[in-house]
Amino acid sequence: MIREAGDLLRRHWIMSVLVLTGVGLRILVWVAYKPALMFFGDSFAYIVAAQRFQPPTDRPFGYPFFLRVISSVGGMGTVTMVQHLLGIAMAIALYVVLMRRGVRRWLGALVC
Repeated sequence: MIREAGDLLRRHWIMSVLVLTGVGLRILVWVAYKPALMFFGDSFAYIVAAQRFQPPTDRPFGYPFFLRVISSVGGMGTVTMVQHLLGIAMAIALYVVLMRRGVRRWLGALVC
């Protein structure tokens, strides 16, 4: 299994380097900005909806629900960590989709 993982990383070395670089940068940002609370526009509305567990009338309730569940586990710092992990996971998922569509590895890595 470890051998297969090594082969996979070697085959997709460009994406591996980019993901590891992205993880490193996200860790630096996560550590540097404590608390990682930057409020833009409707941030307060989502946080209030999460705290009150009351669906906003003009927004979907999915994100406030996400905030409530994740912040109850470890606070708002955990929310930012999970958001960083989701960003990395989306880049990897997009890369996998592009590979399955026949896009060249270097181009798929560049897009992600």
